[in-house]
Amino acid sequence: MIKKSRSVNVLKTLQQIFAGEISRSELNKFIEFSCRIAHHYVLAEKNKLVYRLKDDFVDTFDIAVRAISPIFLVNSLGEFSSLKKSFYNWTPKIESENDASFFLNKIIQKKTKQLLGDIYKESNPFFNKTLDSVYYYISLYKLQKMTHRGQTYIVKKGFNKTNGKMIPDEEFQSIPFSYFTEDKKMFVEIYKLLGKKNYQPAIPIYQLTWRLVEIKSEYFKQPTDENASFISKQVVDEILDLGLQNTIRKLEESYLKKEKISGKEFRIYSLALKDISDDLKFSGTKRMLFEYLKPYYKNLTVSKFNEKYRNTFEYLDKLYRKEMAKLYKA
Repeated sequence: MIKKSRSVNVLKTLQQIFAGEISRSELNKFIEFSCRIAHHYVLAEKNKLVYRLKDDFVDTFDIAVRAISPIFLVNSLGEFSSLKKSFYNWTPKIESENDASFFLNKIIQKKTKQLLGDIYKESNPFFNKTLDSVYYYISLYKLQKMTHRGQTYIVKKGFNKTNGKMIPDEEFQSIPFSYFTEDKKMFVEIYKLLGKKNYQPAIPIYQLTWRLVEIKSEYFKQPTDENASFISKQVVDEILDLGLQNTIRKLEESYLKKEKISGKEFRIYSLALKDISDDLKFSGTKRMLFEYLKPYYKNLTVSKFNEKYRNTFEYLDKLYRKEMAKLYKA
């Protein structure tokens, strides 16, 4: 649990919030304090974020802000109804400052984990589908996951963590294509290669998954269907292109024609969706949504994005992924 700041009395502040007796400056101070707690949890996942999103410039503070936003939503009467309900339904009953600090940490941790889970799921549907297959084979071959210095590895049962050296990311990227073509032999062959090079018998799970995605010529077979076919890069690109066309058409029908957005906004949203498609097509990953609109709106800030554009653009992003999913299953 994150230690509470000496300048913030959590129990007293929560009571003032629920009684409607807190000043705007004190409320802002408390929200900033909560954001620092969320940021701590996000930073603990930074290595995982970088490896899974394949982005060295993940905005951890923006994620923290997004994580705590639902906690401080107010209803039509200006009341923090969700936070208040959680507080009074908490068991055991919150009666002390330590109780209140524990409560705040736990709800922030929960919201942060939920958001990170959503980010992972939304970042790249093909990466996540491939990762699910990797998890399946880990279980099938009775392997295990192990975390070392922020990175997750696949190891054999009984793995003894010594001072041996882990394979660097750059060198793992250079392992020949032939090692990844047969799933039944892949782990055995990679472990042999690691041994020859005097590296620990530990395979970086996210690096492995990206290699499988980036090979482009074929993906893992689906473990639930012995007759499942491989998906070529050409088919993946066609899915991305057709999914984009369907999403932009729905954007036009549901937003532009109904005058929910302007012509300029329609063009910008369309261009940003095309940028997402290109990223998925050529690099296999995706940036934060804010970063896709920023080039098209001069001086766009995170707060303005959250206030004016996030809801619509998040909807479009989810719609695009749903369109791809439907085509992927077809």
